[in-house]
Amino acid sequence: MTDKGLIRMAAQFRKGLLGKHSSHLKCAMVAYPLESLLSMMGIECKAREVKLSRHIIGNHVFLILSDGRVLDPTADQFGEAPVYLGKPQWFHRNRGKAPISRNTTPPDPVRFSAARNGCADH
Repeated sequence: MTDKGLIRMAAQFRKGLLGKHSSHLKCAMVAYPLESLLSMMGIECKAREVKLSRHIIGNHVFLILSDGRVLDPTADQFGEAPVYLGKPQWFHRNRGKAPISRNTTPPDPVRFSAARNGCADH
């Protein structure tokens, strides 16, 4: 897929989830399912979550492609185009003491809830 096609597809995906609503604070809501869709299409990518600041509670989730470029479907939160494809920008770099997560898959809410309540998988 071309870069233009990837941006167009990510923009359509984003619009399908957000409609006319702002992407503010919705990066995980868009990035994690987009990671799954792209993987099913054979496009290697991994979700990445970074802490934006040591002093402000906040994080950002976006995708890293196999070539090291960033695909950020909610970059407009930071003054960029709605979908950004390119080199990592300041909001793609961890600003906290340590990365929040290197996990590429969000937790399964059912298993997470069961584990929290002391239930074990059988």
